[in-house]
Amino acid sequence: MKVFRKMLPWMIGLLAATVLFAGLMAVCGLRYENSDDMLFVKGFMGFEGGEPVSFTLYTHTFLAWILYALSKAFSLIPWFSVFQVGLLWLSAAVIVKCLIQLGGGKSAIAGAAFLGVFAAFACARLSYTTTAAMAGAASAVQLMTLGRQEKRSWGLLLAVLLLMAAYSLRQMTVLPLLAYCLLVLCFEGTKCFTARHSLRPAIVSVIVLLGVLAVFAGVREMEITARGQRDTLTWQKSRIELFDYTSFESNIQPALEADSGLTDKQVALVQQWHFWDTALDADAFQTMTKAYAGEEKDGVFKKLADFLSASPRYVCAIALLVLLAAWIFLCDEKPRWASLAAVLALLGGFVMILYLCWRGRVLFRGLDTVFFPCAAVLLGLAVQCRPKGRKWAAVALCMAMALVVGADGYLTLDQLREKPDWVSQQREAELEAFALKNADKLIVRTPNLLRDTRLLPNVSGGLPVNTAIWGDWYCRMPGWRQQVAKYGLNPDEIGLADWTNDVMVFAADANGVPQVLLDGVSEAVGHAVTAQEIGTEGTLTFYQLK
Repeated sequence: MKVFRKMLPWMIGLLAATVLFAGLMAVCGLRYENSDDMLFVKGFMGFEGGEPVSFTLYTHTFLAWILYALSKAFSLIPWFSVFQVGLLWLSAAVIVKCLIQLGGGKSAIAGAAFLGVFAAFACARLSYTTTAAMAGAASAVQLMTLGRQEKRSWGLLLAVLLLMAAYSLRQMTVLPLLAYCLLVLCFEGTKCFTARHSLRPAIVSVIVLLGVLAVFAGVREMEITARGQRDTLTWQKSRIELFDYTSFESNIQPALEADSGLTDKQVALVQQWHFWDTALDADAFQTMTKAYAGEEKDGVFKKLADFLSASPRYVCAIALLVLLAAWIFLCDEKPRWASLAAVLALLGGFVMILYLCWRGRVLFRGLDTVFFPCAAVLLGLAVQCRPKGRKWAAVALCMAMALVVGADGYLTLDQLREKPDWVSQQREAELEAFALKNADKLIVRTPNLLRDTRLLPNVSGGLPVNTAIWGDWYCRMPGWRQQVAKYGLNPDEIGLADWTNDVMVFAADANGVPQVLLDGVSEAVGHAVTAQEIGTEGTLTFYQLK
C-alpha cells in the first residue's frame, strides 16, 4: 500500500497526459504549428542529400548525436518528432504528478487546468520552442517537490534532465526557464528560516543545475570550434538581425542605399530570402542592418497590446496567472515567502515579456517560454496554500479561475480547429513525387512555397533527398553543404549563375518563376535568361533557367 501511494501521483500524471493527447488527436489531430520544425525532421531523416545530419543551428550536440545515431540505426523514422511528442507527454505527466505531490489529490484539478490552458495548444500544434518551454516548466515544478521525496537525488536528476532537454532543443529558451528554476530553489531555501530545514539541499541543487548547464554550454562551444562552424553561425546571426529585428522585408529602400557591396537585384532577392549566393556574407548583412538603426518602431506596450488583441487566449492566460497570485496572497501565512515568490514570478515574467516586445519579436512561442514556467511555479505555490479565513474571497477566486479556464478552453479549441493544413498532405506529396522521379536534379523552391507541418512525413515511396529551399536558417549549415556538393555545386562559391546549371530545377505554384530571380540570374550571367517548363506534378510546375 505504501508503494502504491508513492506511485499514485505518477500514475495519475501519466494517465492525465495520455488522456490529453488522446483527446487532442480525436478532436484536432497533432501537427507542427509552422514549418521550422520540419527542417529539423527532414535533416535528421536524411532528406538533405541522403545522410542524416549531426549538427544544426539550434539543436545541442548531445541531442543531435542521439537523433543522428537513431536515424542511422533505424532510418525513415522521424526521430525529431518522436522526441518532441515524448518530451511533451513526459512533461505534462511530471507537472500533474508534482502538483499532486505538493497539494494532495485535489491538486489534480490544478494540473488539469494547466494542461487545458497552457499545454493543450502546445501539444496539438508543436513547436520546438514551446516543447522546450513545457520541459522547463516541468523542471521548475519538479524542483518544488525535492523536499517531499525520500531520494532527493533522483528527483533532482529528473529536473536536470528536463531542463537540459529544453536547452538541447533551443538554447535561447533556457534563460527564462533557468530563472524560474532558480526562483524555486530560492523559495525552497527560505524554508530553513521557518522550520528545521537545511539550506544545503537548495545550494547543492543550484550548483548541480548551473554546473550541468555550464558543461552543456562548453561542449556546444567546443563542437562549434572543432567543426569550424563559428563563421557560419556568425553569418546566421547577422541574417537573423536583419530579417527579425528590422523592417527590411517590408521596406527595402535603406538596404538598397547601404554600401553593402551588393547590386540592387541581389538585395531584392535577399528580401525574398534568397541566400544561395556567397556574395551575401556577414558583413553585407550587418551593413544593411545598420541602415535601419534610426528607424522608428512601435513602443513595447503597443506591440504587446497588438499581440494580445490578436491572441485573446493569452489574455485568459495572463488573467489566470494574476488570479493565482491573488490566491497565494490570500492564503499565504507569515512569513510570506510564497507571496514574495509569486510577486517575483509575475514581475520577472512581465519584464521578460517587455524585453521580447522591445527586441521587436512578439511571437506566441516566445511568450510561452515565459508563461509556461511562470504558471507552473504559481500553481505549485498555490496548491500548497490553504485558505484559513475569508472563505467568500476564496470561493470568488475559485469561481473566477474556473471561468477563465473555461473561456481559455473555448478559445484554444476554436483556434485549433480554424487552421486545417491540407498543403502538407497535397503540395508536399506533389513535390516529393516529382523529386523521386527526377533523382538527378536538385529541386529548389522559395520559402513562400514551404508549408510542411507533418509530424510523420510519408516516405513509403522512397526518401526524396533532392529537395531544397533557396534560403532559410538551415542554409550554409553542414547538411545543406553536403546536399549541394552531392549535385556537383560548390557550396563555397555558389552564386546566381548556378541557376543555369542543368542540375537546378525551380519548383513553382501558379505564380510561376519570380521575375526578381530571372533579373538576378540575367545580371549574373550577362544575358537574358528565361524559364523553361520541364514538367508538372499536381498543382506544381517545374522549370529550368536557360
